[in-house]
Amino acid sequence: MSIYDDEAAGREVRDWCTARLTADGAVLDRSVVATTLGATHVTLAGTAGPWVLVLPAAAESAAVLGGLTGALAESHRVAVADLPGEPGLSHDEPPHDDLVGRFDSWVSEVVAAVTDEPVVLVADGLGATVALCSTTDRVRGLVAVSPAGVNEYPGDLGYALRELRLGLSPTEANADRLLRPFYGTALPPDHDLLLEWTMLLARTIWPSEPPALLPNAVRRRWRDTPHRVLVGEHDAMHRHDRIARPVEALMGSGVRVLPGVGEAAVHEAPGAVAEIVRELTAAP
Repeated sequence: MSIYDDEAAGREVRDWCTARLTADGAVLDRSVVATTLGATHVTLAGTAGPWVLVLPAAAESAAVLGGLTGALAESHRVAVADLPGEPGLSHDEPPHDDLVGRFDSWVSEVVAAVTDEPVVLVADGLGATVALCSTTDRVRGLVAVSPAGVNEYPGDLGYALRELRLGLSPTEANADRLLRPFYGTALPPDHDLLLEWTMLLARTIWPSEPPALLPNAVRRRWRDTPHRVLVGEHDAMHRHDRIARPVEALMGSGVRVLPGVGEAAVHEAPGAVAEIVRELTAAP
């Protein structure tokens, strides 16, 4: 089943994304990759350095990740893959069974289409769930930001009510009410863009369900692969004290806290995220 209300809604989202990416001077090329989860849109940026593959959060795409893409492209070759089943330019139906196996295959297919070299996955929210499912030896590391699937989704009644209000009345004021709790101590530079995107999605898509907790064996596989887990200091959904235990026990690492940042870390502090990616890709 498509995530869009109808064909016109899907066309509106795709046209918006295409216009944003066309106007983004950092974008070098765009392509569509055939995968087992359907057509996958890949945006390329950066001319030199190690390869990174960015996997967006739920309800996000390359079109709203210009800040992160630009920060990464200063020292990396960057590919951003819109997730199938999320709004953007990829296939509009999410997978409904064997998510671990399907996401594992999808990551392998996208990596193979992008480059013959090893890549580091830079994954946010739902994108981190997808990344953690990967078993390909072409992935040399992972930077997981506000990762979904690492611990149980705690639920958020306030968010659900704000989302319902926005769906009934997709105004700028209601979009602002939905977004602000995701931030830390300051608005991100692209807040106005996120407002526009949020209002667009409220008119055009069916909201997705939160990702399920990944099996222990999936998370444990990352013990021997270099990785970093990042959360914002003010991230109420992925609180440091909530995810530190499963990350340490299963993945064998710690959690880094980004000061002053909320759940929208890739928008609030793209430079800080890019710096940690550089640290990982520079490691022997």
